[in-house]
Amino acid sequence: METRKLVYSFATSRRSLSQFVETLLSFSVRYAVDVRRFPHSSRFPHFCREPLQRALKEAGIVYLHFGKALGGYRRTGYENFTKSAVFRRGLRALIFLAARAPTCFFCAEARWQRCHRRFIADALTADGWFVLHITAPNRASPHQTTLFKEQNLAGLQD
Repeated sequence: METRKLVYSFATSRRSLSQFVETLLSFSVRYAVDVRRFPHSSRFPHFCREPLQRALKEAGIVYLHFGKALGGYRRTGYENFTKSAVFRRGLRALIFLAARAPTCFFCAEARWQRCHRRFIADALTADGWFVLHITAPNRASPHQTTLFKEQNLAGLQD
């Protein structure tokens, strides 16, 4: 029986740091991939890179920042960016992690439909991955493809 390839999506949103970490732990996440272009928050300083990385490490979760490869805020728009070699390399790196242990990519936007996570999830789905958008501890909803429904992103894996 084939194991289904699974990856999670989540948001820091307005959560406390403990809520964020506990929710990731409820899904047994081992790799937390930050896809914020700029891992800083003046409104929620506990989600700045250093304190977040420390808290995740204490919980046994590895923090990785993929902001250059998968972060939002692109001059030409994120949809165009998904066609770039940089995006494809970032996606391959995310897939590499997810193939080894439970992995979650995250940004700050609470609704995945309103941010670049939808494009990342679409690309993963097109490559045969099952994406679950985490909403609360032990609660997640399956990704509904938006952009790459009919596209096959060949060559993502080596």
